[in-house]
Amino acid sequence: MTPGTAWRYSGGGVTISQLAVMDVTARPYADVLKELVLDPFGLEHSTFVQPLPSDLVEEAAAGHTESGVLPGRAHVYPELAAAGLWTLRRTY
Repeated sequence: MTPGTAWRYSGGGVTISQLAVMDVTARPYADVLKELVLDPFGLEHSTFVQPLPSDLVEEAAAGHTESGVLPGRAHVYPELAAAGLWTLRRTY
């Protein structure tokens, strides 16, 4: 197709953008996105950190059955840009 005439999602392409950010900045992707995207937009309960730190696992959504929470809770995604964003539940 002619570029710009249609849109298609590309998880692989988004992962390449993650690698480019990491190569250019020489920093972890989660740190760069926190500084340049999450913090400026006030997304203080969101993170790209994988795996989730143990103190945040209980605040992350998890699959359920009639018997309760599925074992394993949070899945770890190495492709952070494509699938690694967590926005956590905060109770006050």
